[in-house]
Amino acid sequence: MYQDLALLFGKVYLVILVVNVILVLLLYRRLPVKVRSVHFFLLGSLATDLASRWLFYQGENNLFLLHIYTLWELLAWGWFFNLVFGHTSKTQQFFFGGVGVMGILLVLNSVFLEPLTGFNSNAKTLVQVLLIGFAIRYFFLAFGKIDLTKAVAQAVTFINFAVLLYYSGTLFIFMFSRLLREYGVASVQQHGLWVINALLLVVFHLLIFISLWIPLRRRPKY
Repeated sequence: MYQDLALLFGKVYLVILVVNVILVLLLYRRLPVKVRSVHFFLLGSLATDLASRWLFYQGENNLFLLHIYTLWELLAWGWFFNLVFGHTSKTQQFFFGGVGVMGILLVLNSVFLEPLTGFNSNAKTLVQVLLIGFAIRYFFLAFGKIDLTKAVAQAVTFINFAVLLYYSGTLFIFMFSRLLREYGVASVQQHGLWVINALLLVVFHLLIFISLWIPLRRRPKY
């Protein structure tokens, strides 16, 4: 049952992801810069998902894609948060320092700890923690200072809420996934965790869809 639910939510997520990609590409110039910057993440997600499914059905190892995707995820969301936080020297140092150190750690992890043919739970966890930190920082800086009647502010807030919800909701799933397999935890329980991950992906991309639609619906106000 859990496996069927995970597959169902996975299909729903993929449909929403495709819609988001089409929406952001067709209406790219009509979207505010901060909002349309998520297209890097969306394109990487779609390309990785389709390639991973193809390799899986071919019976090939597709885990190396997770290593590539995790690095892309870091860079794509890094670009978004760079635009959101602004361009002061202090912010630049904080941002590029965090992303740079994390990128080096990801490469070292793939070389020495988790090979490209294995699941990269360490790398995924590190990126999730950083992105959660960026989202929390956004809400801390924005609290009481942004006008949520403005379309751009609403859209950016929805994106940050999506990041905080998904990555915090799945943090412990990825953190302990390898340990669960190594210690022989029943596959039924593991499938239950991946159902939660798939459901959160659906919610995550629905929030991204809303964030893309808000500036289009209220375009004259920004």
